[in-house]
Amino acid sequence: MSGSSHGSSKVFVTLEKNKEKHWPEADGMEMFQLDCLLHNEEKYVDITDWKIKIEVPEEFRFENPAWSCVLSQEDNTLTARQLLEDEVPDPAIKEAYCTVHAGAVFSFGAIVHAKAGWAPEKVNFSLTYTPIFAYSMSRASKIIEIVLIAIIVFSLAYNSINGIRDLEDKHRAEQTKKFITNILTLFTNLIEAKDPYTKGHSERVAIYSREIAKRLKLSQENQSLAYYCALLHDTGKLVIDNSILNKTDKFTHGERWCMESHAEIGSEIFRNFEYLPGMADIIRHHHERYNGTGYPDGLKGNEIPLLSRIIFAADCFDAMTTDRIYRKHISTNEVKKELLTGSGVAFDPAIAAIMLSMLNDGVIPIQNSGSYNL
Repeated sequence: MSGSSHGSSKVFVTLEKNKEKHWPEADGMEMFQLDCLLHNEEKYVDITDWKIKIEVPEEFRFENPAWSCVLSQEDNTLTARQLLEDEVPDPAIKEAYCTVHAGAVFSFGAIVHAKAGWAPEKVNFSLTYTPIFAYSMSRASKIIEIVLIAIIVFSLAYNSINGIRDLEDKHRAEQTKKFITNILTLFTNLIEAKDPYTKGHSERVAIYSREIAKRLKLSQENQSLAYYCALLHDTGKLVIDNSILNKTDKFTHGERWCMESHAEIGSEIFRNFEYLPGMADIIRHHHERYNGTGYPDGLKGNEIPLLSRIIFAADCFDAMTTDRIYRKHISTNEVKKELLTGSGVAFDPAIAAIMLSMLNDGVIPIQNSGSYNL
């Protein structure tokens, strides 16, 4: 990767010889200040754990202390990496430990000695880093406020169920349960208002998830929990920018991280929501894959909560069998092939087998009708 040309990447490095701070030395050498700039042009992603390996000539050497980074040299490779907490010398920068925030440019460097005429802007280097999705709560405050109000209303409704002491008043309990379902549906309406191309998606995934749980012979409580968690599995998308949600082109690295962050954000929204135990963890892990290649935590097999495995399969099933903004749905035979090849890789084999049986039973949405064969 070139030090001066970054192509289409939104995270890149530029290296410059300071025009004012350079001094000639003997034997055709010179001493100068090497200014390094790490540019983060992503809109929603912070950069941390960054490390840059720079190709330098044999005569090259640097002087410590460097500023805002840790430098090391081995032969013809100069490595610059992010400061750790206990390495930060300046209290003014201690809070971030040199994390490069979205839209920022971070400066670091050192005094170096190199052969006169060496051009740092032309050298080769490699850059690695860990992206962290950074969303603004102020930008999403109104949406979050609506979500919190809905949670409060849902909480009151749920408490009213627990407060029913007359066990014979089944009608009242049923009416309250329907009210709760309607409140949860408000969540899905909020989500689909953000992402109209997935209208009906959350409801379908919820219905499929409940059916899978039923066929796995889970308890009524877990069948209901599967339904409610699936209904709300995309709540984290409420704070994702519409330009990303509705994008038809390939995501940039940062945009991909933004989209994937919705599982963690949704989990945090319901972190202290005690009325559906385990909900936060189930939502957090609904994109984990059976072989450990999913996100956000790379869990595998039985490490993944069972209801998360169910929702993941139902989510993929609906994605395959309905039209999306970026592609058309695939055929039933193609869906079967995906389930077979994905069994034990993306999907829990037992759940993949149930999905196949659901296909054979005719459980598939009628396109754009909102009708189901369940």
